[in-house]
Amino acid sequence: DDQHFFELNSTSGALSFITPKDYENPEDSNSDNIYELSIVVSDGQQFVPLNLYIQVTDEFEEYQPPGPNIPDSQDRKPIVRVDKITRLQNDSYFIRGEILANGSSSILDVGFVLSDSIHFQEPIHLIAQEDDDTFFSLIISDLKKNTNYYYRASASNLSGESYSSIKKFRTSDLSHWTEKSTELEAGWMLSDWFGSFLPFENNWIFHSELGWVYAVSDGHDGLWLWTEEYNWQWTSADVWPFLFSNRTSNWLYFIKRINGQPIFYDYSETVSNP
Repeated sequence: DDQHFFELNSTSGALSFITPKDYENPEDSNSDNIYELSIVVSDGQQFVPLNLYIQVTDEFEEYQPPGPNIPDSQDRKPIVRVDKITRLQNDSYFIRGEILANGSSSILDVGFVLSDSIHFQEPIHLIAQEDDDTFFSLIISDLKKNTNYYYRASASNLSGESYSSIKKFRTSDLSHWTEKSTELEAGWMLSDWFGSFLPFENNWIFHSELGWVYAVSDGHDGLWLWTEEYNWQWTSADVWPFLFSNRTSNWLYFIKRINGQPIFYDYSETVSNP
């Protein structure tokens, strides 16, 4: 976490570096020039945690001011951009690029470049499908789990090949139980039985009803959940909203969230009448 490099203006709400950063001398925790931090956004009642990735890019040192040295329209490469990647089911990912300008000739090839190194060592070159004259896309799979990947779009014409800015995503290690979940806005996911949640690294999630939960698959169809108050609990699509408490060896029933706290009925406290 690189949170200590940032400050938040209490008046404007602007997030900024405390001191300017140099691409040639990265200071982030893994020296990849992508500074990672977590924030919580609130309107006073609801709280939404967010993961932010701030990328420091290199200065384009070959830039020249307008003048006789600017290449003319006979030698222009394409201009291309790339969208945020979208996670699909079964650990596959949808990626889309956009041609902003063709340059000095027609587009010959479009695609994406993918690597687990920000310097694109041993890159994976992927040929994309053209959706229309502007957009192109691709579905990728068989990536390493729980791994940071860097990607950018590429396009070429007779003048050469150009690339978009670099973006980053992390593959999930929760595929056993999230593979059928639907991706929502701002990183949230929706399970048809478990509800909505925001996944974080290292198996932590923020569940819309349960709050902060450490969630791991049992290797089959079940899910182990750990919370500070209730310790380890087991559940699955077949039994939810019932949860089995490892600490008490009894069942809990999740009722609802009241005043920001999850409320359970604990069957171990049931008293039998004679």
